[in-house]
Amino acid sequence: MNKVIKLGNAQEARVFHGGRSGGQQLRMAIEECLNANDHITLDFSGVGIVTQSYIDEAIGVLVLEYGQNILSRLAFKNCNDDVTAVIRYVASTRSEDFQNKQAVLIH
Repeated sequence: MNKVIKLGNAQEARVFHGGRSGGQQLRMAIEECLNANDHITLDFSGVGIVTQSYIDEAIGVLVLEYGQNILSRLAFKNCNDDVTAVIRYVASTRSEDFQNKQAVLIH
């Protein structure tokens, strides 16, 4: 089943999401869906700005824990260029961190 989590409102432009506490709340909602074996669409309609800390707490922690494959269960919809850039940066950085963590565990 595909669950949609709306992060903004298409009628309101420039919604801001920042901070680790907000990102943690989003991650908990994502994890609940993942535990139910759902695929998740994160709908960023109306979101103008997200901070790196928000996305790191929401998405980066998942990538660090499960690896980049977790991203195959997430879809990102209606992201502006700035939001896309933050998501890509966090996913890339945390994927490298995950790989480094796995290399240490193997040795």
